[in-house]
Amino acid sequence: MKWCARCGNCRWVCEAHPDQPWLGARACTCGAAGAPCPVCNQSDESTAPDLPEGFQADVESSRQLPRYTGVDMDDPDRPEVEHLGTVLSAAS
Repeated sequence: MKWCARCGNCRWVCEAHPDQPWLGARACTCGAAGAPCPVCNQSDESTAPDLPEGFQADVESSRQLPRYTGVDMDDPDRPEVEHLGTVLSAAS
């Protein structure tokens, strides 16, 4: 692999400052999360980025959580509207 000037070959950049490495001697010190380097560690929905050496997940399960598809917030029949309406009416 050639030298990546953006991440200093650590393959991760600062999420808040993507022009600065996340690890190493030149690492950004702002405390933001890391993000895959867009130059040398590209990823998409079908390709996961290479993880930093020694990376350990913060979750106990390696099972991927289902993606939340969302709720139509303009739908007056969604359960939350009825529930909140009932709670607000009872409190009055």
